[in-house]
Amino acid sequence: MSVSLADLLSLFLFPILLGAGLLRACGLTMATDRLAFLGWCWVIGATGAALVTFAWLWTGASLDRVLPLQLAVVALAGASYAFGRRKTSAVPAAPVKSFATWEHGLFGAVVAVSLALTVTRALLGSLEPLWEGDDAAFWSMKAKIIYASGGFNEEFAEVMAIPQIVYHKDYPLLNTLLHVWTFLHAGEITHVLNRLPTQMFGVAFVLILAAALRRVARPAVAAALLLCVMSLPETVHQNRTAYVDLSVAVCLVMAFDAWNRWSRSDSDATAGAWWRLFCLTLACLVWLKHEGLFYVTAMLAAWAVSRLASKRRLDAARPADKRLLLLPAGVLLLTWSFNAWFGFQSYVLQTQPGNAGLMSSFVRQLPERLPVITSYFAEHIVLNPEHSNLLPLGFLIVSAGIVTRIWRSDLRLPTLALVFAFGAYLAVFVATPAEITSHLRTAAERVSYQLVPAIALWLGAAGGLLFSPLGSASPDSE
Repeated sequence: MSVSLADLLSLFLFPILLGAGLLRACGLTMATDRLAFLGWCWVIGATGAALVTFAWLWTGASLDRVLPLQLAVVALAGASYAFGRRKTSAVPAAPVKSFATWEHGLFGAVVAVSLALTVTRALLGSLEPLWEGDDAAFWSMKAKIIYASGGFNEEFAEVMAIPQIVYHKDYPLLNTLLHVWTFLHAGEITHVLNRLPTQMFGVAFVLILAAALRRVARPAVAAALLLCVMSLPETVHQNRTAYVDLSVAVCLVMAFDAWNRWSRSDSDATAGAWWRLFCLTLACLVWLKHEGLFYVTAMLAAWAVSRLASKRRLDAARPADKRLLLLPAGVLLLTWSFNAWFGFQSYVLQTQPGNAGLMSSFVRQLPERLPVITSYFAEHIVLNPEHSNLLPLGFLIVSAGIVTRIWRSDLRLPTLALVFAFGAYLAVFVATPAEITSHLRTAAERVSYQLVPAIALWLGAAGGLLFSPLGSASPDSE
């Protein structure tokens, strides 16, 4: 395999340019947040590049030429940027109170080390070809079939119809399409290079999480929480592989951060920009894994409960164009339509033994499985420092200890969303047709990791709520 320097650069540069254009259309620039911006560019731009790739694969065009696809991505980037320049004013950076020089230096050093660790782990992971594990069996194999078939055609459908050639055929397509994006640039199927776009989410993860933590906690606290997340074994594993749990995690952090910035905005223009970023992030989230739908539903449920229970409208005078929620809804519909077209179906939704539906299976299996599931989560996740440095335990203790203060603060919605997300996990494990013990062992730790960075962000904000010197210097308004 021989990949030219130009192709290697365009593999990463074009999604970043597209992300920058789309962010400018939202009203966000590098000046808005110099630390997070490139991370946002990759998350939004990679999603956009995957969507363009998805559309191109339906045309039946030859996959031997990548130039038309590159031109389409660049054209969309330019059009988005030009639209943003004409229609939206750029959001400036929020003022931040000064801390001691050593504290800023410590935070910067931790961010730099985290980036170096992420890149090193990715390079070490690339010493082996992508041939085993979920990343190979679920996403890479599906991408190889798409590329070898020449797109979404009859040959693709015939190969995918072979039993067990791809596990979980119904999984959303974003990660698969990033593999195809790599094959198109390489001009052939690769077994190492195709990890890199997914691993770039790890770089984006550091930038976005660090920036979000810096907004809610003082630099030393933000650095400590970032180290807690970066030192986790699952973070190491995600950095080395093409799994998407870390990609889901960074989208959750982005969503919570964008929502917080929207809720604290003091102008319509600023609020509109953060709302647009929030909706784009939800679209990426639901296209990564099925769990993304759980999280979006949890956020919407938390918003509904907050609105119903509040004596005042939390979002009064803050523009929130509800039509933009059609973005994640449209991506979700795209996934469902694609799966219906080719006959892909989740094993969880398939008819249960004895013609029992999903809901009846949940009711029937609840008394037997609930104690097993809660015990497993307690032992292996909440009380296991190796899994998450006890961050979920901290969330449970702090949220229970200051529940009234949380209810009256901006933490109400993210707290409810996290609780509802854990509830969704329990519901799925109860209803699954798989044998529960083995399913927990293979999925529970990895899937629950998706929430850990968001919990770290929550703890940073809760620390400032409990004891103001732990909080950040950023004012309530953006």
